[in-house]
Amino acid sequence: MLLNRMMLSAAAGVVLGVWTVKGGGYTSSMLAACGTQAAGIAAGGHVLQKTTEEYDGTSWTSANDMNNGRRHLGLFGTQTATCGAGGNDANVTNPFLHVEEYNGTNWTNVTDLALERSGPGRAGTQTAGLLICGAVNEGADLYSVSCLEYNGSSWAAGGNANTGMYAPCSAGTQTAAYKAGGYISGGHTDVVETYNGTSWTSGTSLPYVTYTGGGTGTSSAALVFGGDEIGPGLDNTVSYDGSAWSERTPLNAKSVYCQGGGSSTLCFKKGSGGNEEYVE
Repeated sequence: MLLNRMMLSAAAGVVLGVWTVKGGGYTSSMLAACGTQAAGIAAGGHVLQKTTEEYDGTSWTSANDMNNGRRHLGLFGTQTATCGAGGNDANVTNPFLHVEEYNGTNWTNVTDLALERSGPGRAGTQTAGLLICGAVNEGADLYSVSCLEYNGSSWAAGGNANTGMYAPCSAGTQTAAYKAGGYISGGHTDVVETYNGTSWTSGTSLPYVTYTGGGTGTSSAALVFGGDEIGPGLDNTVSYDGSAWSERTPLNAKSVYCQGGGSSTLCFKKGSGGNEEYVE
């Protein structure tokens, strides 16, 4: 199947990009990751994992643990200025309030979220961050449409998404973010929305349904990879230019739970299925 995809795309003159397996480091499912291909960071994981690792573009190195172990947290920022918010303990209906910041050496507890949040999408930096939807402890409103903006010290309400979900693929900046796929009441979805810092706009649907996959880039230059499509993990990789999705070379291994950091043409993937690096 991979050979056929590559032959077809090569004949059409399409650049597919290359995924390369990068050994070493932990590969816990439901971890969080952000940063760039040359300066990445990963933290947390199943079940109450506190592990933190840094990536230099070649290898992963152990760093100081988080204060609060958790999985499915929202992690955004850079390797030396990271914010990790929310998460859960292996129960989607028991999310956390915890927020921590990392300075490249240590994690520090900062002001908690006002409302628990697990499996949120994330985008932005430590001083201009965004938590996107996720599961909240509000009974019927389990998969929230609400989004939260962070300025480095406090949280404020951002624009509500059109569709609430758990664990979407996501990335970008606070003013150019996107979310793709996710879990909604009833199952996985292919819904795509982009954010301009004020409001969310529906975009072109993913060519497949997924959640818990990785996302890098911005709303007009995105890369989405891995995730779950109601069963075994996916190796799919697709790019988005703000209007259309294009197929890219699949991951070397299917990855149900993964995240990454970087751009749509140079990034890393970390999580179940192993660690990889993408170059286009």
